Amino acid sequence: GAYQDAAMFLGRAIQIEGPNPAYCVRLAESLSCLGENARALLCLEEAIRHADGRDLRFTLANFYYLENRHEEAKREYR
Repeated sequence: GAYQDAAMFLGRAIQIEGPNPAYCVRLAESLSCLGENARALLCLEEAIRHADGRDLRFTLANFYYLENRHEEAKREYR
């Protein structure tokens, strides 16, 4: 489907250009829609290692929350 195609396209773009935060967020969203939240978190954690930012941390916090990782979510919301 569309999310699978998006994940494949974005994954390829990240392989070519590196962990662009915008691509990583979109990939994480696509993976989440496919039920792959653990992979989505890995992508966001990698993005933060390369480009830290408030919006990126907020997105990461939301994904932690969805995975019931509340302590990590609280840390990122600060």
